[in-house]
Amino acid sequence: MTTEPPVPILPDGMLPPGFGAKAAFVLADGRVLVFATLDCPFEEELLITLADAKGRLIARRTLGGAYTPGILTEVERQGPDSFAFRFPGQQHWLVSVAPAGRCWLARWWRPTLQVVRR
Repeated sequence: MTTEPPVPILPDGMLPPGFGAKAAFVLADGRVLVFATLDCPFEEELLITLADAKGRLIARRTLGGAYTPGILTEVERQGPDSFAFRFPGQQHWLVSVAPAGRCWLARWWRPTLQVVRR
């Protein structure tokens, strides 16, 4: 069993007001992937944020909506740059993080932060 490296303290402004970090992972190249939720009854949102080692935003994806409570569970690393999570009673979701330093065309073809339902 491998242990995750310690996650640095998240800089102010990395997450919008009202969002709280539920899980965070440090990638091999120092980037940080944070899973955060908006703690508002009946309007649960999941915010997945990718930042560089200095806390600067690289990419962000949001799941959720009005009157769709979604409690985040079972966030786990699947590989060096892939992570799985789920909401209770739903299928698993997979987050894939593309390698850093790709040209703009590669980013357009395959997003830096991709979220798919499995």
